[in-house]
Amino acid sequence: MKIFLYLEGDSFLHRLNPLTKLVFVGVVMLALTLIVDPVTPLIVTFLVLLTMTTLGGIPLAALLRTLRLFLVVAFGLFWTTAFF
Repeated sequence: MKIFLYLEGDSFLHRLNPLTKLVFVGVVMLALTLIVDPVTPLIVTFLVLLTMTTLGGIPLAALLRTLRLFLVVAFGLFWTTAFF
């Protein structure tokens, strides 16, 4: 089973510099680490999925198929953040 799959395309996100994407992900991860609100990471997740489908041209089904393995971890982190 392939977890990470590169989809060939010619979209805005495909043409973007990889260093730009890495810096953006680092800033978002740092910001989400400092936030204790349990709803904000969920909103950011939906915004990232929306951005990847619209600007990246990646089908939503392909994204959800890849992310289903992380669903259990995300569910546990969400409730841990909610309780604390």
